[in-house]
Amino acid sequence: MKHLSLLLRVGALAVRADAEPPAELLDRATTGDIRAQLSLAYAYRDGKGVSRDYAAALLWARLAADRGDPAAQDFVGWMFFQGLGVRHNPEVAAGYFRAAAGKSAAAAWNLG
Repeated sequence: MKHLSLLLRVGALAVRADAEPPAELLDRATTGDIRAQLSLAYAYRDGKGVSRDYAAALLWARLAADRGDPAAQDFVGWMFFQGLGVRHNPEVAAGYFRAAAGKSAAAAWNLG
């Protein structure tokens, strides 16, 4: 949990103060709620309710992906494949897709 706290403090520096997500969602995400983390990832990727911020999207998605969530693993794989918020890296993307492919049709499709 110590690493999560540090990661969130560092990641928060990239988020503009005028584009804060809903407090309840942020609270749930910072306490480890995978669904909330993934919701924030989608919001930052798409600029829905917050300023578009690929780095913040990747930060939140990786927290959920590291805990084995297949949708989050697919999300992170796609970010690496497209080079959104991170350097384009098809090998890393394939690793995330492979990890999720047994539980996510989207990841299996992306792996193919």
